[in-house]
Amino acid sequence: AFLLGRFLFRDLVATWAAKYRVIKAIDISLHEKGLQVMLLLRLSPVVPFNVFNFIAGSTSVPLRDYVIGTVVGIIPGTFAFVF
Repeated sequence: AFLLGRFLFRDLVATWAAKYRVIKAIDISLHEKGLQVMLLLRLSPVVPFNVFNFIAGSTSVPLRDYVIGTVVGIIPGTFAFVF
């Protein structure tokens, strides 16, 4: 879903970021603090994973930050669910 969002929706979000300051600010913060944001949102049980994958893919969060944040962020929830 991340890569699908990156290739299908990135241009649309870039256009919106040029128009709207809020979207531009979110895009910039995800680019600069992508690992922290990914980690914190993966730890939150409120955010649906699939929707967030599309949103993260359509922003400028680096793939490295996305992967590391996802892997580290889902470990506590998986551990709690299994044990």
